[in-house]
Amino acid sequence: MAEEPWQVQGEMIGFAVGQILREARKGKGHTQEEVAWLAGISQAMLSHIESGNRNVRLNVVTLYKVAKAVGIRSLSQLMEMAESEASNDLDRSA
Repeated sequence: MAEEPWQVQGEMIGFAVGQILREARKGKGHTQEEVAWLAGISQAMLSHIESGNRNVRLNVVTLYKVAKAVGIRSLSQLMEMAESEASNDLDRSA
């Protein structure tokens, strides 16, 4: 069964969130272990988030803590960045 367009875009946004968080973490010079500790999650969970693992279920609080730990001001900012990245990826694949 083919996925609906909103499902594809949702997956792309999830992947983009992971990429943005990874780039922000590396830009701050933090390891996954450091950011995971700051956010109160395991390093394995952060690794799944950064890789855009489809099976990871996040709550808003966890996502907020990770974003803040890597210097992203708000979830709104993170989502705007992710939507822009996902849109660019869709445009490139079309």
